[in-house]
Amino acid sequence: MHISKIPHDQWEQWLRAFSSRHAGWLVSIETRDLETDETVNSRFMQLIAMELDVEDRKNHRINVTVRDDHREIKHILFRPSDVMEQVSEEGTQEGVRIISLNTVTTVRFRVAVAPEVVDGVA
Repeated sequence: MHISKIPHDQWEQWLRAFSSRHAGWLVSIETRDLETDETVNSRFMQLIAMELDVEDRKNHRINVTVRDDHREIKHILFRPSDVMEQVSEEGTQEGVRIISLNTVTTVRFRVAVAPEVVDGVA
């Protein structure tokens, strides 16, 4: 797997494009607490959006919104420091890793497929 860091000044645009390409895809969210080293995994849910929230200028957030049946769940990643794309050896996106104040969160696709292959079918 190849991990590439997204430059901070490109986060908003990159997250918007990522959300547009992958909306509706099944993802799991793995969150590791950096203080306790505890890891929590979600079941697979539909990705709605990933977006940069800069409303509070000193405390930016990245919001990851998913749908579980008929409920929307928003994961708020407080004060992110790094956004990294995870790409397979074959060149398909496998997910996104975000390092925030006290956590490392990985949004991982159920199936890593090039977006142009499924063309909105997932």
